[in-house]
Amino acid sequence: MRGVFSIVVLIVAWLQPAPALPLKIDVPATLAWVDTKLTVSKGQRLIFKAEGVIAWGRGPGETTGPQGSATKPGKLGKGGLIGRVGYYGKPFPIGASVEPMTMPKSGVLFLGINDFILRDNHGTFVVTIDAATR
Repeated sequence: MRGVFSIVVLIVAWLQPAPALPLKIDVPATLAWVDTKLTVSKGQRLIFKAEGVIAWGRGPGETTGPQGSATKPGKLGKGGLIGRVGYYGKPFPIGASVEPMTMPKSGVLFLGINDFILRDNHGTFVVTIDAATR
C-alpha cells in the first residue's frame, strides 16, 4: 500500500500548477534551503527583491539584511541571501541586488542563507522573484 501512496503523492505534486511570476517567497534563516517550486531555464533572467533582517548568530552585530554582514567588495557577507538551481547546484550570491541575474542552468530554484550553523538563526527574508523585462 505504501508504494501506491507514493505514486499518488507524485501524481498530485506533478499536477500542481507551476508558480507564476512575480512570486513572493519567505526564506527563514533557520532553513538550509527553501524550494521556490519555480523551474527556471538556463540563461533565463530574473530579478530578486529581498527585504527583511535576520540574525545569523547570537552575538551583538550578528544581524544582517539580504546583502550579508561584513561584506568585502564583490563578495556576499555571512547571512546574505543565496540561490542555487537544482538539488546539487552550485550556490550563487543574490544579496540585495536588484539587477537582473542570469540563471546558470535549468532546474528548480532554491533560496537560502549564507550560513552553515542554522540552529542559532532567526528572522526571515521576504523575496519577490520576477522576470527581467529586457
